[in-house]
Amino acid sequence: METNTKESLEGIDQKMKQAWSSYENEVAKLNEEPAQSFMNLFEQWNLDFQNFREKHGKSNEKKNDNLLLGTQNELKEEMNKLRRKIMKEFVN
Repeated sequence: METNTKESLEGIDQKMKQAWSSYENEVAKLNEEPAQSFMNLFEQWNLDFQNFREKHGKSNEKKNDNLLLGTQNELKEEMNKLRRKIMKEFVN
């Protein structure tokens, strides 16, 4: 009877270990797809963010260039007005 009980307990222990191992494998499979989806989403977000930063940087360089050109043109106009005014005063 003792041997029989011991064998039964060992059988139960083995079945429990198999069930637990099967459970862990199933949980790992269930987590694998969402984890991969998250990684794909994160990689896409990272690429989109890098593209945004590049475009934003280029946009800011263009804005600064346009601002600089506008300022230079205004300065040229003011200098031409001043030159004409000086020339008028000098002639008169």
